[in-house]
Parts: sequence; structure tokens; C-alpha cells
Amino acid sequence: MQIVTEFEFFARSCEVPGVVDRWRWLNPSIQYFDTAFDLVDCAPEVYEKISMGLKNLKLKCYPTEGIICERNLYFERAKHEQERSGRTYSKEFAFQEELRETLKWVLRNDCEKYV
Repeated sequence: MQIVTEFEFFARSCEVPGVVDRWRWLNPSIQYFDTAFDLVDCAPEVYEKISMGLKNLKLKCYPTEGIICERNLYFERAKHEQERSGRTYSKEFAFQEELRETLKWVLRNDCEKYV
């Protein structure tokens, strides 16, 4: 039931990544798709106000410079892998691949004792 509930949350959230906290714990790379990173890139002044608590908005993650560097390396590797496989690079495809990996981790974590 937990997996179904979590997947329902993801499917209805209409956002990327839209994953529950437990999925982030099982696969930390999924956090690189969080909208907080878009705020850092596109609206740094808004992100700063949110992170300082000056806006009535909470984010799932608050990227630091270190995490931003890790994320940039992650996307460089994803781009290289997609191009090596003969695909045109797409952040959406990278997200789909990471989501697939996350769901494998969820199933491994929750269903291992039944397999």
C-alpha cells in the first residue's frame, strides 16, 4: 500500500520531480530535478528570499554551492551517456531514467523479502 500511495502522490503532483521524501532518501540523485535548482538558476533573488524565510514558501531542498556542482557533474554525465547511446540530450529523458532507477530502488527496498 505504501508504494501505491507514494506512486499516486507522484502521479498527481504534476511537477518534476514530485517525489516523496522517502524516494529522495533511496535515490538522492532524483533531487537534482527539483524546482529549487530552477529558482537558483532563473530567479536567484527569489530563491534567496525563500531560503532566508522571507517568503511564505517552503522548498523540498535548498541547494548549496556544493550540491549545485554535484548536479552540474551529474547532468554532464547524463548528457555524455545519452549522446554515447545515440540519443539527443534531453533533461526530460534523464529524469525518466532517474525515476526508473528510483522505482527499482523502491521495489528492492520494500519487496526484497517477498522475492
